[in-house]
Amino acid sequence: MPRGTTIMGTRGAAAHRQRGLSLIELLVALALGAFITIGIIQMFTANQETYRVNIGQARMQEGARFAMEFLTAPIRMAGFMGCYSEPVGFFEKLNANASADYLIDFASPVDGHEATAPGVWSPDLAVLPADIPTASIVSGTDVLTIRTTDPRGTRLSAAMANPNAVVSVRTLPDGETPQYTAQDLFVISDCEKATFFQLTSATTTATTINMAHIAGGAAATPGNAIADITPDNDVYGLDATVHRVETQIFYIAPGAGGGPSLWRKSGYLAAPVELVEGIEDLQVLYGIDTDADGVPNRYRTVQNVGDLADVRTLRISITANSVNPVNDVGDGLLRRTFTNTIALRNRIGD
Repeated sequence: MPRGTTIMGTRGAAAHRQRGLSLIELLVALALGAFITIGIIQMFTANQETYRVNIGQARMQEGARFAMEFLTAPIRMAGFMGCYSEPVGFFEKLNANASADYLIDFASPVDGHEATAPGVWSPDLAVLPADIPTASIVSGTDVLTIRTTDPRGTRLSAAMANPNAVVSVRTLPDGETPQYTAQDLFVISDCEKATFFQLTSATTTATTINMAHIAGGAAATPGNAIADITPDNDVYGLDATVHRVETQIFYIAPGAGGGPSLWRKSGYLAAPVELVEGIEDLQVLYGIDTDADGVPNRYRTVQNVGDLADVRTLRISITANSVNPVNDVGDGLLRRTFTNTIALRNRIGD
């Protein structure tokens, strides 16, 4: 074969290989690439949605668990006053004061307010302490009051010399002694009697806290009506303990994030605090014993209980949400209602 013919054939084949992809091939490649990209995007979006749902469920369940723990512990301690456990016989030396009187009504260890209509509760919320913003409480939710004391009571370091003597209690190691703040409310009790009083001043040594309780409204509000701790010249001995009144009031109101939260007021001086975000409902039923067998057989709303001293258990229902939206349905929040029945271990009169 002539040399020129061989060279021309080789160059023609090389030129043919350098022409690239045809239009059809390019379109097919672009289509395949688009399908793959769309699949990746869809998989990523689905994973993101699953992640948001999982995080929302976890946050909802975590919020409900924390809320139940905040509620359960004080409910079990309702009515606790140290050794004393009689339904009557308290000696209250405080001047009349609506907030203080409500907090120390230990004859009813639990109390509450049932939502009966939009913006209406029974009993009326006006009886609550003034620092609770009742206008902010979410309509349709219940309010729960648990009357109790700080279980970290401290024993007297010396028997009282007379009924109006300073109450001296022992300090505890490692900072365990509760903070004894002037104007706070306390109960001193032994197995025979109990007295509510207001601390007017305290001096602390290495081993003791000396608690003064002078009479008169000028030293504190509401103030002690009399100086005597007991009305019959009796005194408290070394077997007595002192506990800070820690009545707790739970309610639902808007939180710092704008959504509903579980709030609590604890004690006389402390302002209400936001406990758990995303708790949008609280409902309470009171278990009472109607046949005197010691077991609750009726669950009623608070206005239908009658004597709150007969309450044996509380059935608590809370509705928690995921706080942040997780889908495009409605407001996008996940919701679930959790229910727990809790016995009153320290019910006064048992």
